[in-house]
Amino acid sequence: MRLDQITIIPIFPVWLIALLFVLGAAAVVIQYRLIRKKLGNLRAVGLSLLRLLALSLLISIALNPSVTKKEELKVSPAVAVILDTSQSMGLPGTGGKGSRLDEAKAVLLDPQGTFLKSLSEQFELKFYALDNSLVALETGELANVKVGGKRGDLTEALKGLRGKNALALLLSDGDVTWEDDASTDLPVMTFPVGDPGGYRDLLIKAVKAPAIVFRGREVVIDVTVKGYGYPGLTLPVLLKEGSRLLTARNVRLDGSASESTVSLPFTLEEIGQRQLSVSIP
Repeated sequence: MRLDQITIIPIFPVWLIALLFVLGAAAVVIQYRLIRKKLGNLRAVGLSLLRLLALSLLISIALNPSVTKKEELKVSPAVAVILDTSQSMGLPGTGGKGSRLDEAKAVLLDPQGTFLKSLSEQFELKFYALDNSLVALETGELANVKVGGKRGDLTEALKGLRGKNALALLLSDGDVTWEDDASTDLPVMTFPVGDPGGYRDLLIKAVKAPAIVFRGREVVIDVTVKGYGYPGLTLPVLLKEGSRLLTARNVRLDGSASESTVSLPFTLEEIGQRQLSVSIP
């Protein structure tokens, strides 16, 4: 215990306490002079010392001393490490060696541990898997994580992690649902996996069709086709009723990541509900 750890908060004013101590000490001296002839010097000194000790104890209680002990506990900020486990993470990773999920796990489970070690020195790491929902993981479960359900909702996941973490680190191929929502209020860093340059896909992005048509009048359905990794490709867009082809038009994709819209006109000769389908190869 050091002197700088002792603090004094007197119950009475200090001048009053000092005055009481002086008066008490004077009373002890007077009592000593009165009793030394009856008890002798040795007994009188002993009794006076006991009285002085009792007076000092009372004065110390009035001064209300206390010892302040300070302890510093360093709490590291938490980082949520989110591993995307949606279906698209099962597609081939960079170089075609393993899946995108395997590529992400290789980063986390580096045998030398440089990635996680450098993070854990400054942060408390919490691991999560994201597909249909956000699921907490233990470190030992990372190696056994497998591709799960549909595309994960990153916006909802960040709302659940808000206030508990200082940062979110997302390992993903980017195929997640995310909206620029200020209510999440959680910084996000991304670690991309997969090879965007080698990604190839074709999809029907949108179909616009009237809900009601009239017999004998031409109807137009607009179909938007999007392609990745197929620059300069021309492909047919087919409109069918069951197995019967109603009409077809070609659409051209100019860039490696581009989309194009084509109009499919046709005329219905019979009334009633129709089940139509739009397809591309």
